[in-house]
Amino acid sequence: PGNSGRTKAVVSTQSTGGYYQRYVDDAAGFARSKQEAEDRHALIAAADADNRIKWEVDFPEPGQYTPFLDTEVGVEKDGRITTRYYRKPQDKGLTLHALSHHPTNTKTAVARNFYETAELTSSGEVEKEHSLKLVDELLLQNGYQNTRQYHKKKKKKKRGEAVQDSDSYHHSTLYY
Repeated sequence: PGNSGRTKAVVSTQSTGGYYQRYVDDAAGFARSKQEAEDRHALIAAADADNRIKWEVDFPEPGQYTPFLDTEVGVEKDGRITTRYYRKPQDKGLTLHALSHHPTNTKTAVARNFYETAELTSSGEVEKEHSLKLVDELLLQNGYQNTRQYHKKKKKKKRGEAVQDSDSYHHSTLYY
């Protein structure tokens, strides 16, 4: 994962602390209130001179999530934003099958990348466990056994530095 090869445009309004992000034909934004979100929606829609862009504005209730690409975004009662991995309901659950004739290292890389994406899109331990279960189910459906064996944390080492456990890092970037 990561965001290599993906374009990213972020516009932030400092006066309101708002956030808006677009990826090709998908856009996401956060606002402090429904009114601020509706105002921002109206400004963006007004910029569409041909009136060809269709907008869907979601206001998730606490405990509910709104999908954006491969991430679900939720807002807790205290205003904290939580994220977790998402797969569309119409997704057929197909990926590179474990019994395919691809090299083993390719199949291993596919499985590890799913787990890495699940971790990177999850904001906390509860969300991470939810995300990892989605990946477990996907891989089991595609013939992989002992799926968590592919969920090995890579230990990164810079030249001249001791290896640190990846649990010591906090990921706060949403990849779109």
